Amino acid sequence: MADGRLNKCKDCCRDYAATRRVVSDRPREIDAQRYRDGRKKSSDKKDWRERNPEKYRAQTAVANAIRDGKLVRQPCRRCGAKAHAHHSDYAKPLEVDWLCARHHAMEHHDGI
Repeated sequence: MADGRLNKCKDCCRDYAATRRVVSDRPREIDAQRYRDGRKKSSDKKDWRERNPEKYRAQTAVANAIRDGKLVRQPCRRCGAKAHAHHSDYAKPLEVDWLCARHHAMEHHDGI
């Protein structure tokens, strides 16, 4: 299916879709839940931004600097893996340590 083709004919696909709708309302429930969760996620993000304005500004500054080429994403300084930007001081948004997800979590948890 990577070539964009389905290994079923149109009639078989139509029959499958019709049967799926008749047999269960579960697909409809899943779609409704996904829609509701999307709105919930966006409101959660907004709440987080309002509670953490300095973190939001620092993260936005890093994202913009990377996009504009002013800051270059580096590998993790501990293991060389793909890294996140870690702020030790949010007042200095472009001074970041590059840490992979594992070491970033350790930095926050243990303060290494």
